Amino acid sequence: MVRRVAKVHKRASNVMKLALENEKLRAELKGMTDRLEAAERKRQEIARKHQEQKRLEEDAEDEISKAEENTLRREEDATVDHDRASTDEEGDSQDEQDASGVEEEASP
Repeated sequence: MVRRVAKVHKRASNVMKLALENEKLRAELKGMTDRLEAAERKRQEIARKHQEQKRLEEDAEDEISKAEENTLRREEDATVDHDRASTDEEGDSQDEQDASGVEEEASP
C-alpha cells in the first residue's frame, strides 16, 4: 500500500511538473505570437507607407513632366510668334516699298 501511495504521489508530482511546464510554454507561445503579430502590423504599415511614397513620387514625376511639356509648348509658341512677327515686319517693309514704288510711278 505504501508503494502504491508513493507511486500515486510520484505521478501527481510529475503531472504538476508537466502542468507547470505546459503553462510556461503557453506563456512563451503567447509572447512569440504577440511579437509576431506586432511585427506583421509594422511590416504592413511600412508597406503602406512605401506604396504611398511611391505614389507621391509618381505624381510628382507626372507633374514635372507636365510642367516640362508646358514649358516646351510655351517656348515653341514664343518661337512661332517671333517668327510670325518677323515675317509680318518683312511683309510690312515690302508693302511699304511696293507702295512707295507705286506712288513714284504715279507721280511722273
